[in-house]
Amino acid sequence: MKPVIVLKDICFQYPNSKKGLIDISVQIPKGKKVAVLGLNGAGKSTFFLTLCGVEKYLAFLNIVHLKNNAPHELSYGQKKMVAIAGVLAMNPQVLIFDEPFAWLDVRQEESMKDILEKLHQQGKTILISTHNLDFVHSWADCAVVLKEGQCVFSGAIAELERERLELRL
Repeated sequence: MKPVIVLKDICFQYPNSKKGLIDISVQIPKGKKVAVLGLNGAGKSTFFLTLCGVEKYLAFLNIVHLKNNAPHELSYGQKKMVAIAGVLAMNPQVLIFDEPFAWLDVRQEESMKDILEKLHQQGKTILISTHNLDFVHSWADCAVVLKEGQCVFSGAIAELERERLELRL
């Protein structure tokens, strides 16, 4: 079967660490389910970041300064941003963010809001889950409200009555 990814003698070393990738040569066959295994710190995240070629998206997310940090050196919010860069490298048309503001400090939250707006301006469809009703009313075009596993509202945000929503949640 023809490979979809071919790597030959790939190396990467973080400036402050010996860990990284050392002479990685692999072929990933098209259409196969591939598990990448290893202990924490073995290089799995670095391997994935290398595959994604995310530097362009690190710049888009204003996190280029993190590119030489090992994943275990990053805060939760920084890891979230690096993960988003990896997803963006695949150029999806639909992006799904589960609680994108969780565990972010105020500066990171504002940055995330800017990122969501830039992605929307690029024509991306964006779905987010959040409890932040102020953000929902200022940002969303439409909403889906779930309660106890059932959809209790689906429609334009203008049709969503804030008081009724707060009572339903």
